[in-house]
Amino acid sequence: MKLHQKAAGLVNKRVVTLPGLPRRPNQKAGHWSVAAREAKDWRTRAYLSVHNGAITLPVRVTLTRVRTRGPEADTDGLVASCKHIRDGICDALFWWCLEHVPGPCGHIHDSDPRLEFVYAQRRGPQACVEIEIAQNKDNPR
Repeated sequence: MKLHQKAAGLVNKRVVTLPGLPRRPNQKAGHWSVAAREAKDWRTRAYLSVHNGAITLPVRVTLTRVRTRGPEADTDGLVASCKHIRDGICDALFWWCLEHVPGPCGHIHDSDPRLEFVYAQRRGPQACVEIEIAQNKDNPR
């Protein structure tokens, strides 16, 4: 996976940073209620960070896990650790469409063909998750 993919069809790019890192699936959270609370927290943080901007579908969403130390997550662990963030972004897209798009909007699932999710990871000075949302003019769906 590449960190920055240059594509001619990407416009209206917006980057949001969420401090901290979500747990990878193999990291133990202890009691199930602790894991559920963390999942809800990440989903809510992602929703609040992207819900107030104009988002026109189709979009490419790049989720970059920035770590300060330690090994890279394997690819399935990277995707799984970002699941709640991805769900929060879809929640924000759904509510934005309800408020700004005339007619029925329907629920926007993360498998919607108008959404393209790209995952990346790198080292950085602070642990965070970067969310980059860009309108994808090349996606005809």
